Formats: sequence, structure tokens, C-alpha cells
Amino acid sequence: MRIPLTDEKTGFCHFSALLPRPKSSGASTPPSDSPQAEKGEPGHIPITVIYEARPGRSIVSVKKWRKWGFDPPPPGKKAILPELFIPAVQLLPVRQPSPDVWIRLTQIPVELVDLPGDAEAILGSDMLLSVSDLTRQAEQRWQPHLHLGDLCLDLTVPIGQVRYREMQTVRRAGKVTPGLEKYPAVAAVISPKGLPIFTYVALNGKSRYSLPDGQLMPVRGVVASVLHCPGGIAMTLGTARGCGLDIQPNKVPGLGTSFKTTLAKAHVQELRLEVFLAPDYTTRRDLLLKDLDVWVDLYDSDHLVWFGPQFWRQHFVDPVYACGPDRTWKLYGRVAPDLLADPKTRPENLNK
Repeated sequence: MRIPLTDEKTGFCHFSALLPRPKSSGASTPPSDSPQAEKGEPGHIPITVIYEARPGRSIVSVKKWRKWGFDPPPPGKKAILPELFIPAVQLLPVRQPSPDVWIRLTQIPVELVDLPGDAEAILGSDMLLSVSDLTRQAEQRWQPHLHLGDLCLDLTVPIGQVRYREMQTVRRAGKVTPGLEKYPAVAAVISPKGLPIFTYVALNGKSRYSLPDGQLMPVRGVVASVLHCPGGIAMTLGTARGCGLDIQPNKVPGLGTSFKTTLAKAHVQELRLEVFLAPDYTTRRDLLLKDLDVWVDLYDSDHLVWFGPQFWRQHFVDPVYACGPDRTWKLYGRVAPDLLADPKTRPENLNK
């Protein structure tokens, strides 16, 4: 199945969906029949949903939850969104006369949050849905493929969660990029255990740095589908300080999923990201980039580097963030050959 995404208006990857209205105010069980129309259907509320490619929580504001007609749960209990219909296209097997379908999700756990300024929208959308809640913690079976260039999400959906429809309003196929043979195919690999971080990232020659207690902290890079900033790279203050980045004094306001923050620009002379060459994805190379501006979250002392959609579109051709049947995540794409460097040229290897 393919879900069309867009970043228009908000700058964040999101899709449309229909939420069945509660049967009555405060009810928790909406109608279970498939919607027949995307607009004007009195039993359904059209909403926009931000897609979060990293495992984690799904979020709805308390104000939006009440506006939909639901009552907040008792203290200590999570809110449950009873049902959600997502318009999609069935890619295989081809269905005639129309491949248009609904993906039906049920019993979605969401965290209700109070947004700054009594706002109800989360980064311009009605809710945020994480990949773990979309797939019910079964990423290896759903095998989500997030196309960061063409902005669509491909999934292997259990047949019991598919409802057919006769409309033809969903974008069918992605664009074809000419001249791909000029660009080597690579995959950046996510570590299979713990936090979904890349196997190797280095900033200004540092792939790890010392914490105040003497512990060595690796530079931890992650794919961030919910990130919108010039250049597509942001990081925590802890990582910026650990790598010795020169943070500029000018500050700008920033907005998270449920909080406000403050950002400042910094400059990276050299960034390395380990990738593996096709076809067998065993030969290591470094994507080597020079002179990049990055953004630092001055209120976050954790240790992370976020690579957003703008980064992947700028430096990769047809980037796809995918989970395989072994539950291993990889970022596939093609890069210009002059951006690939031998890992032997890493500063830590040259100094040995």
C-alpha cells in the first residue's frame, strides 16, 4: 500500500485521514463502517496526521481531543483513538477497476499534551502518529518504506485492515529520476540494538567525545522525519559542545512537537556518515561533506544529531528510509561519487 505524503503548508511530512465521530459526546466507540467519501461525510472528521518515522509516542493535544468529542481518560491511563481511516493505493496485486483503498487502524494509544499558548495543532497538523503505533510494534511485518524525495510511505498492510473504495484521488506512483547509473547506490545502516542510530557519524573529525564524568559518548545520528530547518541538520547542545562546535550568539525561536525551544546556528567544517555500497552493502565508504551550517537546540543537553528530510534530499538521490523483515532499518539512496571517501582517511585512522 502507498500513502501519499506532503510537506506543503506546514513543512512537515503529513497525510490526510478520516476520524469517525464518536457516537455521542464522550463516547469511545465510533462507527466501524468504511467511509464512503473524503469530504462531506457527516460521520467522519477529516484530519491531517504528521508521520514520525522513529519509534515512540503518538501525540494529540488535549484541546484537539476535546474538540473531536472525546473526554480525556482518567489519570494514569493513556488515551485511545478508537479508529482511523487512511486513504492509500494498493500497489500489488493490482486491483481493478480502482486500486484505491482505506487502511483502517484501531485502538491507537496516544499521549495527550497541553501545547504552549493553548494551541491545538501539532506543528500545523491535528496529531502525530509514530511508526510503532502505525504498525503496532510490528515494523518487520509492515516493512515501512518512507520515500523522502517523492514523499510517500509504502507499507505491507495486513489484509484485515484494508477497506476498498472506488475513488481515484490518491497519487499513484513516484517520479523516475534519470541518469541514476552515474550515482553509486548506498545504504546508511541503523544499529540494530537500542536507539536507532547510524553506525558511524563524525563531526569535525570527532566520532566520539568525553563527557564530564569521563565516559566516551559516540556521535549519535538519527533520521528525523519531523524536522524542518535550513540544511536539514539539527543537534543537541550536548553534542555541539562535545564536538567543539562554535555556536553563534544569535538565537532564534524553535518549536518542538509539544514545546517551545531556542536554536542557534553553528558551523561544521567536516561531516562524515558511514554508508555501504550496493549490491551487497558490505563495502564501507564515508559520505564526506564540507562546510555545513547546522542548528543547535540550546535547551536540550542530550546527545543526538538529527538528519531531516531536507538533508537527505540535498545530498542523496531518491532517499528511502526502510525497515526490512529482520527489523533492521537502512537509509537507501544514491550519492555523487565525488562525495564518497575511504574510511581509511578518517582522522582517527590517520593518527594511528
